[in-house]
Amino acid sequence: MLAAGLTILESGFALTPGMSTSVNGEATRPDALGHENKVGKVSEWFNTSNYTQPPYGFYGTASNGSIRGPAEFTGNTALYKTFPIEKADLQFRAEAFNIANHPSYAAVSTNYGAGNFGAVTSALDPRILEFALRVTF
Repeated sequence: MLAAGLTILESGFALTPGMSTSVNGEATRPDALGHENKVGKVSEWFNTSNYTQPPYGFYGTASNGSIRGPAEFTGNTALYKTFPIEKADLQFRAEAFNIANHPSYAAVSTNYGAGNFGAVTSALDPRILEFALRVTF
């Protein structure tokens, strides 16, 4: 029996706050009132009260990459065994993706003025198991 594995450990991506209001003026980013603080909840990943709409005609003061996105931890493994049968080989495989079933979030809404501003909007795949039978002749 043979085994294979792969582990992915990534820190979160740097995200930039944007604007999603009806009257932006010149602003493409909101004003930041202080330093960014991570809250870490699915409903509020970062401190949303840290941002406000800039006055009309002014650029926002929030900097590029000021929000740290969610980290990813995923462990994948595979086990397989090959059985020789006359002039052929029969291989049984069992594969598990995200074997620990650890939640890894994929996206966070960073547009100020959006209804879900600061919330996690999607997640990566949960644990997936695959079984396969392969005949080689």
